[in-house]
Amino acid sequence: MKEAAMSFSGTIRGVIVFLLAADRPKTCNVSLSPRGKVEEGKPVTLTCRSDANPAAQYTFYKHNHSLTVGSGEVYPFHSVSSEDRANYFCKCENKYGNHTSSPLFLDILYAPKLPVVSVTPGEIMEGSLVTLTCLSNANPAASYRWYRENDNNPLSLRENLNLNNVNSSASGRYYCSAWNNLGKKTSTVNIDVKYAPRSLSVSIIPAGKTTKGSSVTLTCSCDANPAALYVWYKEGHESDKTSGQNFIIENIQQEHSGDYHCKVQNSLGYQNATISVIVVAGPSKLAVIGTMVFIFLIVIFLIVFFLLR
Repeated sequence: MKEAAMSFSGTIRGVIVFLLAADRPKTCNVSLSPRGKVEEGKPVTLTCRSDANPAAQYTFYKHNHSLTVGSGEVYPFHSVSSEDRANYFCKCENKYGNHTSSPLFLDILYAPKLPVVSVTPGEIMEGSLVTLTCLSNANPAASYRWYRENDNNPLSLRENLNLNNVNSSASGRYYCSAWNNLGKKTSTVNIDVKYAPRSLSVSIIPAGKTTKGSSVTLTCSCDANPAALYVWYKEGHESDKTSGQNFIIENIQQEHSGDYHCKVQNSLGYQNATISVIVVAGPSKLAVIGTMVFIFLIVIFLIVFFLLR
């Protein structure tokens, strides 16, 4: 009986020792190799370790989203990108419980991404204040320069370029360069300044008085943005309108004499201009025939004169 008791006592002690050794993970740590900031495109390894019995399984997290479940203690990045820049942690777990590591920030260095440029306001009128904005994702943070097309002198060394009291000469293409010590990217934006019609002029071809029966072309032109619409009408006949820059009158008659008005208009305003058409009678048919006969007789006379000589 004494030996049996001793054997039973030893078995009890073995169970107690086993129960003390098995436990949930007491520690859980995540590490980064190489340490510190890493350039985009380089390999990186996350390692998670724990003191646990039985051995822990590991789950890696980016922010609060799991990357792997029940994986090994190593999570490799073969070529990191800017999207991998985040906080990472791991969870160590066995059948007795789990333990979560403190977060570790993976800092990725990368050249500026293609800048996003914007223009305020969306529709630009003469005299307004215009702000061009350039933003690029970069680490370290990007520096900025604004240029105008065909001009190498920077207009601004900040992400914003302010254009005060703009006029039509401000229209054109502008460039924004974002750069850091790892590279540079450039984006463009076009500025289109709107204005009402101006510099209106009218002309008539052929110039001067117009002979009855001939044809004339009235031309109207102006500077406008957006492009202007043209409408012609004769004074006193506003209901009879013709559209377009050119107004052609064929076989013109005396009743076509008078003032003609050209109205140019866009969404920002309009202007009017006037030109006079004067129709005069041409030579009569009898006068034309007489002139031709006279010229014919002169030619005959010259021919006879040279033959007699």
